[in-house]
Amino acid sequence: MKHIIALLVMVFIFASVNAQRGNTPSDGDVEIAKKLKVLYDDEDIVLLSKTITVEFSKSTKEGVVEAITNKNIEFLNISPSAQIQYPAFYDSESSIEAFDVFNRREKK
Repeated sequence: MKHIIALLVMVFIFASVNAQRGNTPSDGDVEIAKKLKVLYDDEDIVLLSKTITVEFSKSTKEGVVEAITNKNIEFLNISPSAQIQYPAFYDSESSIEAFDVFNRREKK
């Protein structure tokens, strides 16, 4: 019984250590975060870039114009405990087809 408990504890510790591996920010990201924290002392998250593209297409069958809006927004967390929340608004004529969140290594 002691061997099973010891094995379970070792597996748990190994899994915990590996879960955090590779999540350390790059030196460049840390340097940028420090500079931005000095400029925006009261903020936890800063917007680094935002790109909005709109594509229009006309449906001949339905006689309507369809607009597809793509947004690419890059945030940087400058506080260790901040959580990012981003609202997405739409109305009865709109729909959200995809909402993806990626980390700095382009992983979902």
